[in-house]
Amino acid sequence: SRGKRSEQALCGVIMEALVQGVSTRKMEKVMQAFGIKDISAGQVSNFCAGLDEKVKIFLNRRLVGRYPYVWVDALYEKVREDSAVTNHAAVVAIGVNELGHREILGLMIMPTEDGESWKMFLRSLVERGLAGVKLIISDKHLGIREAVRQIFNNGIMWQRCKVHTMRNVLCRINHAGKKEVANALKAIFVQASGKKAREEARRVIAEYKPRFPEAMKTLEDAVDEMLTFYSFPQEHWKKISSTNPLERLNREARRRTRVVGVFPSTNSCLRLLGMVLLEQHDEWLAQTYMDTEK
Repeated sequence: SRGKRSEQALCGVIMEALVQGVSTRKMEKVMQAFGIKDISAGQVSNFCAGLDEKVKIFLNRRLVGRYPYVWVDALYEKVREDSAVTNHAAVVAIGVNELGHREILGLMIMPTEDGESWKMFLRSLVERGLAGVKLIISDKHLGIREAVRQIFNNGIMWQRCKVHTMRNVLCRINHAGKKEVANALKAIFVQASGKKAREEARRVIAEYKPRFPEAMKTLEDAVDEMLTFYSFPQEHWKKISSTNPLERLNREARRRTRVVGVFPSTNSCLRLLGMVLLEQHDEWLAQTYMDTEK
């Protein structure tokens, strides 16, 4: 059943970990909860192969139609490779199609997050048929802006997540000034036009530069990148100005990956996250997220 698929994937990862000898007490408890006591490597292998096939079909499917808005983000997961534990970036893309439905577009596990990895990921989406993109929304990941420019040429705009940018600015401000500056920053994003928002940003920068030069430099560098959303229909502004549409998905993924802690292989990481995304995708197809017929 649908609600059980990601649970099965989680179970698969845990069984694989046990077979590979990275058993922990925590995992053994989880296994007992699943009612699994003795299991052979062959059984695990067969069980996982079935799940892998489903994930593979889902992540390699053709993307049909047009996706005006695309959000991308990276989650970091620990993976055991050659007995060393390393951080991997699990990169996820979601899109809103012309009917206004959200879809999971892709997932890739990368050993490092850099411009080349981003190009590889974005190119894989295009090769699968991703078309009609007008705006890509993401945090300022290393090399992502350049990757967007190269893979989609110059016709596509990039929105830097306003929530992450505000956090970036605020972490450079002392406790006493945080609330005041946070309110000033919020005022930038509620202006009626991009022109007014830029004026407000300049005013905020001028006012706080003497007290918080480093924070205001961060804001100054990001202003244009985080006000791109003003070029699109007003009813979409709230949803396309940040990566918040991905946040709930990330929470759902983390809830599962936390149980595992360290993945026994990149493949097991792809399997579990792939199943979580597949479930979410099916749920989203039944809901209208925004009216894109504008």
